[in-house]
Amino acid sequence: LMARVEDASQRLAAFQKETAVREAASMLHEVTQKVVDAEAKVQKTIEAAEPLLADQTEVEVERIKVATQLTLDAEKTAALACADTRKVLMTKLKEGKARDTPS
Repeated sequence: LMARVEDASQRLAAFQKETAVREAASMLHEVTQKVVDAEAKVQKTIEAAEPLLADQTEVEVERIKVATQLTLDAEKTAALACADTRKVLMTKLKEGKARDTPS
């Protein structure tokens, strides 16, 4: 009987470990996707700002206005994506800590 209990205990421990690994991988994947999305939006902001960085002595005012507006719009989108990513990351960290805390 003790051997069966020990065997069941070992299988339960192995199952819990495998489950924890799968949960961590799932959380990491979700957060990674959010980070990649945010980085892409930041890159779009950088690209939108390129006309503003050019060393040109005679630049059309209208071109500067358009580039500025595009940059501002892209920056807002990137900032929202970064905030969303940060929110998801903090939520996942809290969930992980809650699971680690003994009940």
